[in-house]
Amino acid sequence: MNSFKGITSHEIYDIHQLLTRKTVSATKSFSMSKLVKDEELKSILQQDYSYAKEQIKELERLLQMSARSSSASGNNLKSIQTSELASSGILKEVKEKEIPVKQN
Repeated sequence: MNSFKGITSHEIYDIHQLLTRKTVSATKSFSMSKLVKDEELKSILQQDYSYAKEQIKELERLLQMSARSSSASGNNLKSIQTSELASSGILKEVKEKEIPVKQN
């Protein structure tokens, strides 16, 4: 049984802020892991990136649930637009691609 009743517009705003910060953090961790020489630091950054991806997926899931809940109850807030932004692929902004590193 799903007891999810939806979240308020202020909570949606807070989730969106968290999602934005987490996306920036994941991007930074991924980028820096390609640039550092120290293997231990590289491992920490890669682990941080993996955790951030999981957290981004969870935040996107919350926004999607909110959008479905809002549209089902007839409450057409801006939350639907926010949720569509998140579900359209904020996580896709953090792509795993090689970053060219200039070798000296």
